[in-house]
Order: sequence, then C-alpha cells, then structure tokens
Amino acid sequence: MENLALLPIAVRSAREPSYGMITVTYMSNLREQVRAARAINRGQVSTWWLLTLLVAFPLASGVWGFATEGLTADVGQLFAIAAVGLALWYFFPWFPVWLVRRGVRTPDGPVTVAFSDAGILTEGPNGKAESTWEPYLRTRETLEFLLLYYGKSVAVPLPKRVFTPEQLLELRELVSRRVGSRHVAPDSRLQAADGGPSGRDEPKP
Repeated sequence: MENLALLPIAVRSAREPSYGMITVTYMSNLREQVRAARAINRGQVSTWWLLTLLVAFPLASGVWGFATEGLTADVGQLFAIAAVGLALWYFFPWFPVWLVRRGVRTPDGPVTVAFSDAGILTEGPNGKAESTWEPYLRTRETLEFLLLYYGKSVAVPLPKRVFTPEQLLELRELVSRRVGSRHVAPDSRLQAADGGPSGRDEPKP
C-alpha cells in the first residue's frame, strides 16, 4: 500500500523568510507516521468496504448463527474470521510505514518544510525537493492531520500540532487559495479543536 509520503513529525515551528511564508522543522516518530497512514486509509471508500467484508459481515453472520443455533463450530469460525480481519485492518498500516523507513537512511530527520505561493520546499539529511502546488489533486483535514493528496490514495500528512494557531490559519488559507475547490475545509469540530494552545514538542506515544 503506497499511500504514505513519509513526512517526519515537527518539533519546532518558525518563520524563516529565506525558506518561504510558513516553515516548520521536525523530527520523525514511528507511531505518528502510522496514525497518518491510518488517516489516509480511512479517507478511502475501499478501506471501509474491506472492513465490512473482513469484519462486519462475518461478525453479523456469527451473531445471527449464535442466536439461532448456539455456539457451533461454524459460528465460532465466523467469530474467529471477524477477529482476524479486525486485527489485519487495524495493524496493516504499520507495514507500509516500516517499508518506507527501511528505504530511508535517516528517517528521523531533522527535516525542514516551507510553504509559499510558489509551492513546497522540503530539505533534510536525505536531500532537497521542491514542488509546485499543481500536482496536488485535493486536500482533506482530520483532527490530527492536514492531508495533501497528489494521487487518488497517496498523500503527504502534515501534523497540525506542529503549527501555531496563526500558522495553521495561514496554511489553510494558502492551501485553499492554491488548491482551490479541491481543498476540503475543516468543519466546526476541527476549528474548535484548533482553538487551544499550539502543539507540543513531542509526538503523542
């Protein structure tokens, strides 16, 4: 599942005009990257169809069988299939993150990312990359991440906690301006969640 563009987790935010309008410098965190992969996966319809097929359908069938026939071998098998399916669905995002980290010499950074009207600049121990806004097809926002999609299921996850409230507002405006109607604006629940203090120095465990 090649759906995660590995962007380590920010530990410091600052304005640096030499880089661009909004700049963050950050280190990586495996657990946060897995949460980012899950956030990307859960924005896909196929992920929920897979959950229905692997978990909901055998679980519902098992409950029906237990109610009508009791705990038979077939019913137990259905419950086992649902349990295994749920485990696979939940833990599978670890695999692509592990693959990405294996292919990067220094996955923990530090990396600097700068956002401006011209595009996005990324610089770290593994090299430097520049991109305009044109490749980005759409964006989506969750409670924890701003996701920049440059493929149907491939996205760059930006942890919102690394930005100050002012930077986050500016970044939303910039993304909305450059991606246009393809930007999915945050709902009131997300905006309320951003009203508190800026992000912490360390990722959540």
